Amino acid sequence: MRTIFFRVLALSFCATVLVACKPADKKATASSPAASATANALLPSFSGEYAMLAVPQPAMQGNKVEVLEFFGYFCSHCKTFDPAVTAWAKKNRNKVAFTRVPVAFRNDLIAQQRMYYTLEAMGLLDSLHEQIFHAVQNERLSLSNDKEILAYVTQQGVNAAKFQEHYHSAAVQTQMAQAQKRLAAYDVQSVPLFAIDGRYIASATYASKRPGIEQTERGVQNATLAIMDDLVAKTLSERGAKK
Repeated sequence: MRTIFFRVLALSFCATVLVACKPADKKATASSPAASATANALLPSFSGEYAMLAVPQPAMQGNKVEVLEFFGYFCSHCKTFDPAVTAWAKKNRNKVAFTRVPVAFRNDLIAQQRMYYTLEAMGLLDSLHEQIFHAVQNERLSLSNDKEILAYVTQQGVNAAKFQEHYHSAAVQTQMAQAQKRLAAYDVQSVPLFAIDGRYIASATYASKRPGIEQTERGVQNATLAIMDDLVAKTLSERGAKK
């Protein structure tokens, strides 16, 4: 009986698919932008496949549905999901306004967040986005402070003077502050996480509850995108009914 019990226990662990990265090692401090914001709350849908925000957030209206992806270069699941997410956003560009939001759960992640918005302002993000994932995940570069960030981007051929000008600009600081407000407003506890129309939350954690899906990382990721398709279609249908 004991042998059977341990076999069942082992199988239950194997069936659990790790699908999200959480800020487990270093907590946000009072000096971190994440510490002072007021959090929202998530209400699971009836099916449990997605969640709804207790307090909906302002979102783009019109012919496109706003979709935010909360992510971090430190997150291995964000890296593996990124190609599929990028393809999904491109495929749906006529009906989705897609925006990535780099999170800074901890003080040592603030520099990466600042780097993201700096490269975006310089028009260099698309060419370096995948490389940064590789640097952090595969080359094990921490990129956790200004000095490391500057050394890395200059190695990639980025003009150091122009980079520093944007890096310390008020515009980038404003975007960082907005990102941290969104972190609380959407009750982001792990990444990757997707917010649709300021109302719905999709993630691999919720998608794993969809019946009949393949319980692998790729299977759960595919289910997440399918649920996002459903929520985008639902939002557009509701808007059409109001016309």
